Amino acid sequence: MVRKIKIYKAFPAYLEYLNLFYSKNIDLNKQSYIYQKSKLIDDNFPWLFSWEVNNIDENVEIFETIHNCESLQKAWLTENTDIKDWQFEIVCEQIKKIQPDICVIYPPELFDLKKTEVIRGLVRHDILIGGYDGMNRKNIELYGGYDFVITCSDYISEYYRKKGMLSYVLNFAFDERVLNKIRTDTPPYFDVGFSGSIYKSIHDTRYTLLKEITKSAKVEIRSDFHVNLYTKRQLRQLVKKRNFDDFLGQWRINKYNKGPVFGQDMYQFLRDSKISLNMHGDKITFAANVRLYEITGVGSCMLTDWKENITNIFIPDKEIITYSSVEEAVDKIVFFKKNDRLRKKIATAGQHRTLNEYTYKKVIPSLINYLKKLL
Repeated sequence: MVRKIKIYKAFPAYLEYLNLFYSKNIDLNKQSYIYQKSKLIDDNFPWLFSWEVNNIDENVEIFETIHNCESLQKAWLTENTDIKDWQFEIVCEQIKKIQPDICVIYPPELFDLKKTEVIRGLVRHDILIGGYDGMNRKNIELYGGYDFVITCSDYISEYYRKKGMLSYVLNFAFDERVLNKIRTDTPPYFDVGFSGSIYKSIHDTRYTLLKEITKSAKVEIRSDFHVNLYTKRQLRQLVKKRNFDDFLGQWRINKYNKGPVFGQDMYQFLRDSKISLNMHGDKITFAANVRLYEITGVGSCMLTDWKENITNIFIPDKEIITYSSVEEAVDKIVFFKKNDRLRKKIATAGQHRTLNEYTYKKVIPSLINYLKKLL
């Protein structure tokens, strides 16, 4: 009998998502680890359990968990143990029990060199430890305790390969199970929608785009962005700098923003938007984020920022819409609001491309084959 290869994966989730999810599922934190995990899997938050769900190799056993989900992780313990560094210590207990052949852990700032050495000592045989870089860190020192790094783009993987580290490109994808859990039988009713963060110094171009678009169009926004514009400090700055355009931009974004959405609620919002905006972070020079596939996967028409490699993923003007400037984005929104038939045609073609090529069912088996070869 062939011994199964065991893979352990521990990634974090946004704390805002976890808090919102558990607040909507009353008493879930009192349930077993398996039950809590099943509810989280059903919510389809991207990446958290995509390996386990899409593994088709009978000789590979995958254990995925969310290491910063306190309720979930502490439910895994058989006893109520008082531990200080619960995130790392429970991961260690899980690894000690599972005895995996491969551990994939993230982020490297938490699982540093010292902690990866501790992890190796917990397993009775030699193991491989993999990291992840989906933020364009490009910092080889962070991964000193790792054997390989998984990334979301060739552009990031190339850096690690040049530094002599093994690297695998696992592109983001779409979970097609989502389509069975959201309403798809009604037409979308938001003209333009945006879901995502708007962090200063990370998403400044994203903020500028929304500030300008909202001058002429209503944009349904679902974000954690919020600025209290009426504090004494804000008003003093307004009087001093007289930056009324920025003040009004923040006011409009606040006005249209109804707070962040995650999981199935986010997918439903994207599906309900005729045109969905996608913008990468300020320092990202290539198209790679997960929203590319989530927007097209649910059948919304995507308007995304132009990147050099976008034509390797979708055909602009046939499967998606792109823009290279704020003015172009505004013009295309106006055009496609008037040309709904063409918008629908592009949205349908984009969804067809994603469902045929960019699903987790297609990308995860290739990843697992790669990990098996590493052993």
